[in-house]
Amino acid sequence: MAKESMTSLSATNVVLETLARHTGMDQDEIDPGMRVQEDLGLDSLDAVELLMVLEQETSCRFDIGVANGIATVGDIIERLHAAMS
Repeated sequence: MAKESMTSLSATNVVLETLARHTGMDQDEIDPGMRVQEDLGLDSLDAVELLMVLEQETSCRFDIGVANGIATVGDIIERLHAAMS
């Protein structure tokens, strides 16, 4: 998916699809308010791996250390959206 063709909605969809594959959960069960560690069971290494997958799937690049401060699914969506800008 090209960087310029991605919208906020498609960024959300990409994150939700990737999280569903990564966690084994149904995409419809995942929402932006869910906490990455507590609700999804992902640790900091899982979060870094997830960001690497998102980089590959979207051709976006995240700043080093972007995984710090990710607490919710919405945080991941915001960081992907910012990386697309």
